[in-house]
Amino acid sequence: MTKLFLQWLTQPIPPKRLLLALPWLVLVLGFATTYGLWRNARLDAAQALDAEFQFWMSKVIYGIEYRLKGNVQVLRGVIGLFDASEYVSRQEFHSYVKALRLEERYPGIQGVGFAVVVPPDQKAAHTAALRAEGFPNYAIYPDGERDLYTSIIYLEPFSGRNLRAFSYDMLSEPVRHAAMVRARDENRAALSGKVTLVQETDTDIQAGFLIYTPVYRRNAPHDTLEERRATLVGWAYSPLRMDDMMRSILGTVEFDGLTSAFDVEIYDGVTLSPDTLMFDTDQKLDFADTRSAFHGVQLIDFGGHQWSVLLNSTPAFDARLHSEKSRLIAFTGSIGSLLLALLMGILTLSQARIATALRETAQTNEKLTASEQQFRSIFETSLVGIVTCGPDLRFTQINQAFCGLMEYAETELIAVRGIADVTHPDDLEASRLLVEKIMHRNIDHFVIENRYITQTGRVFDAITAARASYDDAGRLSGITASILDITERRRIESELDRHRLHLEELVAERTAELATARDAAEAANRAKSAFLANMS
Repeated sequence: MTKLFLQWLTQPIPPKRLLLALPWLVLVLGFATTYGLWRNARLDAAQALDAEFQFWMSKVIYGIEYRLKGNVQVLRGVIGLFDASEYVSRQEFHSYVKALRLEERYPGIQGVGFAVVVPPDQKAAHTAALRAEGFPNYAIYPDGERDLYTSIIYLEPFSGRNLRAFSYDMLSEPVRHAAMVRARDENRAALSGKVTLVQETDTDIQAGFLIYTPVYRRNAPHDTLEERRATLVGWAYSPLRMDDMMRSILGTVEFDGLTSAFDVEIYDGVTLSPDTLMFDTDQKLDFADTRSAFHGVQLIDFGGHQWSVLLNSTPAFDARLHSEKSRLIAFTGSIGSLLLALLMGILTLSQARIATALRETAQTNEKLTASEQQFRSIFETSLVGIVTCGPDLRFTQINQAFCGLMEYAETELIAVRGIADVTHPDDLEASRLLVEKIMHRNIDHFVIENRYITQTGRVFDAITAARASYDDAGRLSGITASILDITERRRIESELDRHRLHLEELVAERTAELATARDAAEAANRAKSAFLANMS
């Protein structure tokens, strides 16, 4: 700007009208520049918040899928129980489920049950057998003639709300029917659509769903569709109340801060409507609300059924778009633009004040420089490591966050080392292939999960997002990359996997114990028979 002023001073004095227009032109240009800088700062903030939004979305999806997979493992344990014994008594089923400690390990599960297949010609005998067990009023409901009946004969805990489900024929209800048939025919866990559980009372009614796994006749082949239908004994299943399950997931420490930043809604299927709503953290339907700065929908495909997970940012989260950096740019840029316009006005009114105007311009430039340095300082305090590399992949610019991650001083990295020097050797080949694609302009950016080695030898996991820049000739001029340390996230995922493996071990141990008990009982029966035979 100062150079333009000096060139203007050496020119003949322009017409008066042009002189009067110059201050306004300077003001417009200043505001335009300020707007550009402010917009860039806001975009930087938006990108950082969008990354955080995507992180929380992935975390919510993972938490739900992990819980559903855990529920399926419980049901597979029930299948193992039936496979290990010719007959599973009510007491054996009760003892097995009690050992799982559902309320402690799987909050949100209403129970674990078994629904037996009852052909029409066996209905009367089945009813008589259950009444003989001590349930004199037992009857399959709802009434009516059907091609096939089922009945919930085991359900633990067998108390409270669950008593309402005893003897219920789930096959009589279309939504449950579809999931049960899918589980039977495909020999895998099946997730039902949205239902109202028969366990619900008149208070605290929640959306519910069920997970089914088929139980086939012991030692009978069930490789084909016909064999599965012919050998089906029943279904191991879990009824779940959606609010209870989601509160138990989102109420853990790893989800602290989520509900203050985002509203989570879950819908049955791919249609977002009040009828398909299954869960909402704030009880306000936001699927049609586009006022949130960050919102998105992601599908969960599990057990042959889909859920739509909607995440909407709250006003508290959106407020972070207006960062201190953008406000500072807007304020100082506007003040600077006004000062420059005023300076130009002074110059046009009196050339005698040129020296004073130039000094004010210099002072203004110093302020702008100081502001830029301040902006740079704010940028350097980013929690995400940011680097730039030349075509040779040596560092040309780094921020303090990256220095902290790598445990190097800035002088030990810039122009001395490159990205390959701090990348884990096992990840070099993958990184090299991506950089090679960038050099050949097959891609201009990439995101990769890899590992880095710090100066002290510590290895940490990271997500690296890189983008290339090219000169006018199309040659690579540099690469800018951001490095986010995800070691803690990996640790949490590892801990969750450890708990899952522990559960599988418990299920295997319990199954083995039951098999041992069964063998002992059979041996005792054989000994008794032999003894009686000898006595006779």
